Amino acid sequence: MVPPLPTVEAFGALVSMLIGKNVSVKRGTPLTTPNVRGAATYVDAAGALTFVVLIDVAFLASAGAALALIPLPLVTEAVRTGKPSEGLVENAYEVLNVAASLFNDVEGTPVHVKVERLMTGPLDAELAKRIVKPGARYDRDIAIPGYLEGKVSFIALSQG
Repeated sequence: MVPPLPTVEAFGALVSMLIGKNVSVKRGTPLTTPNVRGAATYVDAAGALTFVVLIDVAFLASAGAALALIPLPLVTEAVRTGKPSEGLVENAYEVLNVAASLFNDVEGTPVHVKVERLMTGPLDAELAKRIVKPGARYDRDIAIPGYLEGKVSFIALSQG
């Protein structure tokens, strides 16, 4: 069984609401393992990994900065070095934490999930293996006005 993913429009609307700016969401190319700089994992009530949201450093830094009105130069520096500040990571975590509500609001979803953690840096080997053959996946480019365009991949893992 594969739990359903929320719509792209719902994620765009959520990010827009959180940061107070209308974001642009368009079909993107798959976020490849070397470019992943964050992975939010979502678990069900039994602790089973159900969803993963992969993000690149541009989305992580831009979403984190936009949430707290941090200026663009800090975002570009994070992208240049590949090392976002702790504040940017914490703010991006909050965006992805609130996004758990989207997975729970999908009509017909059999699970209720919560964000387990936001891993930063390259994917660990175990998670990389789990997402190779997802139950469902979509990839999007998300542009936040005044910041950089970043990549986000939503992945639903097969259960049972």
